[in-house]
Amino acid sequence: MLTDEPFFSLVDGASKLNLNTATVAMLQMLPRMTPELAAAIVDWKDSDDNVTPSGAESDTYSRLRPPYKCKNAPFETVDELRLLYGADMDVLLGEDANRNGVLDPNENDDNRDGQLEPGILDYVTVYSREPNFHSDGTQLTNVNTATQLDLQSFLQDYGVVSPATRAQQIYSSVHGDPPNIPPNPCAGILDFYLRCQTIGMSKEDFSKICNDVTTTSGPFVRGRVNVNTATSAATRITQPFEIITVAPSELRGRDGPGSAQTAFRSAPPRQARRRRAGGRWQFDSGEEGSEA
Repeated sequence: MLTDEPFFSLVDGASKLNLNTATVAMLQMLPRMTPELAAAIVDWKDSDDNVTPSGAESDTYSRLRPPYKCKNAPFETVDELRLLYGADMDVLLGEDANRNGVLDPNENDDNRDGQLEPGILDYVTVYSREPNFHSDGTQLTNVNTATQLDLQSFLQDYGVVSPATRAQQIYSSVHGDPPNIPPNPCAGILDFYLRCQTIGMSKEDFSKICNDVTTTSGPFVRGRVNVNTATSAATRITQPFEIITVAPSELRGRDGPGSAQTAFRSAPPRQARRRRAGGRWQFDSGEEGSEA
């Protein structure tokens, strides 16, 4: 419940879209986003000087006063968006010009609905990641690289029905049958789930293994959106893309079925960012603010 008094809470960083992993198509689905800014974001973080259609590289920034170069490296903070070509304050802040989480009398209610419509800064982050290993440090089973025997042993240990058949089906789905059927690695856990559903694995059997499988290498998975805590705008972005998770970044449990889903629940982002008019607090992954 909103009150006139400020209160402090937490926002799950994985409820937002990660600037460093988002594509142009994902970014364009954000409220108030323009095609030019979406392309400029991708150009800012990539390592080359090739201009994305409608984007901006160093040639554009060198004509500004004062001139500067395109970073061509990952974002370190969402405030870097202020440096991007096409990132005006209306797009970044929306109707919340002073970033206090309240539609104040001196702020424009553009659509005249009496509700605060934030800018894209409320929907993005650079910090979201989740561990790609068990809580004791041991590796997850990578369904894209595991052998058929490894998959069979894994499924058998977890009590999955018909482990030999399921292992053969999963392995064939990933590795194909060259040269007639090319390899087709799983794009993510959602893709893996849909394939398991196609081969007839029950939801009960999938729930036994879902917290102990992965589709990528490396210690962390970055940029997936937590559909349990994301805003409606961020959730819409996850639907066409393989970027969903059900557990908060950094706090994801890997101790057994259900643990990841129940490890942590945060307050809704808009409610959690309620602040006193004239003051400023920022809760997204440790960025500090101050009270005016």
